[in-house]
Parts: sequence; C-alpha cells; structure tokens
Amino acid sequence: MNLAHCRVVLRNPKDAGRLLPWVHRVIANAKDVIGGTHRGVADKHLNSYLTEVCYRCNRRFREKEIFDRLVQACVSTQTVTYTNLIQRQGFTPGKGDYSNMLSR
Repeated sequence: MNLAHCRVVLRNPKDAGRLLPWVHRVIANAKDVIGGTHRGVADKHLNSYLTEVCYRCNRRFREKEIFDRLVQACVSTQTVTYTNLIQRQGFTPGKGDYSNMLSR
C-alpha cells in the first residue's frame, strides 16, 4: 500500500475545521461534554472523562445494543468507589476502569 504524506501548514487556525472536519468535530464534542454536561473537570480526572467521551463516540451508531452492553458492563466490572477515583489505586486494566472497553 503506497501512501503519500502531505504536510500542510495553516496560517489561520480557523482553517483547521475545513481541512480536518471530523477531527474538529470530535474535539468540539469533547469540549462540549466536559464544559457543558460536567461543568469542568479537575486535571486529575480529565483522563477518565476523555475515556467516557471516546466510549460514547465509538458507540453512537449502536442504539440497539445500548441496553445489553450497559447490563454487561455493570455485571462484569468491579465497583468504582470515590476513593478509587481520587487515589487511582486498586485499578487494574480490565477491572474497574473502562479503558478495556474502548476496543470493543
């Protein structure tokens, strides 16, 4: 597979929305979720909120599977307490954090 790399330097940052519309839309949606729904996020929790944004984005066209996948996620993950969120201790990949669900 032959792919060519084309470098583009933008003089006006507002042109990025026209050049890469999907990237612009994903970043705008992430900003809306964090700034709107959650009213801002502390730096130590930012990764968890961005993981949620990715999870929602990856499943936006799977409306028929939502309930079944929610039930599956609830019964197959360990409980996440406030202490776990604050300290980030006791988390192991695939148990208690949702990073393993991004690939599904």
